[in-house]
Amino acid sequence: MAFLHARITPALARVSTGWYVRPGTLLETSSSAIDEQAALEKMAVALMAAVQGARDFSGLGSLCVDDLFSGVQFVIDVEMVSYLREMIEAFNPHPDLLSIDDSLYDLLREVCLGKEAFISHIHTASKFRHIMPSSNRLVREKLRSWMQHRMTLKDRAGEECRQRIRDFQPQFHLDDDRHRALDEIYARAKKALLNLA
Repeated sequence: MAFLHARITPALARVSTGWYVRPGTLLETSSSAIDEQAALEKMAVALMAAVQGARDFSGLGSLCVDDLFSGVQFVIDVEMVSYLREMIEAFNPHPDLLSIDDSLYDLLREVCLGKEAFISHIHTASKFRHIMPSSNRLVREKLRSWMQHRMTLKDRAGEECRQRIRDFQPQFHLDDDRHRALDEIYARAKKALLNLA
């Protein structure tokens, strides 16, 4: 639907946008939890939009369409968009990945002769980030390694979310009178909501 809408509106207005889909792709899910359903629905929409040309995504952190917001889901969604960016940019690879020069020849020769391992070679190490970007949130490891800590993506996202909240420095401060008035409104609302329960 987003694809059709993005094509019809510019056509009716006789405007060429240069985009295949609307710039802001909404990553929504009907799931009310940070779970497999949320991941599946959000990634399906994001991936389809990305391969059609979308580069802007909104609705990060939203759950249950837009009834809930989760900081942990937000961190996971940011990781999802970063993952998609890496995937899309793979179609236009960094020159380090395709460069064939003497250093690459020497690397391949040393690896083939058993003098060096590809992953530990200085040439690989100097260009590794361009060849294989690595995420701090998505940890790729074998079961034995994982069994030592048992941390999941959701756990790491939760830690990052709590750390960002702890480290947040507000740029804007209300004056004391307005802050007190806001606290009073909050207290009245809290009391009213508790009386409803």
